[in-house]
Amino acid sequence: MQAYYAPEPRWPAWLATVAIAAILRTLPSALIVGPDWLVFVLMIALTTVGSIVHARGKLLAAQNIGYAALSIATLAMVASLGTLIYRLPTHSESPRELL
Repeated sequence: MQAYYAPEPRWPAWLATVAIAAILRTLPSALIVGPDWLVFVLMIALTTVGSIVHARGKLLAAQNIGYAALSIATLAMVASLGTLIYRLPTHSESPRELL
């Protein structure tokens, strides 16, 4: 007898992905490492693949894809924070540009 598998809803993952991508997108371009759109595209692509893989019942693969998406978001935020910390003492950006 095979166990019944009811997939969990994926809308919370999508909502979190869009929220993180929106936060990263609102940063000034001087604080973003790489192209402005790169993190957004990578996160949306990984969340899409993760949702498809999860719906097919490959839970471990979906979990690993989710970890990859979270790692990309974390690295992007740490890089932006590092850039901000580096640029604040040098006053290379005006306060108006940082807002």
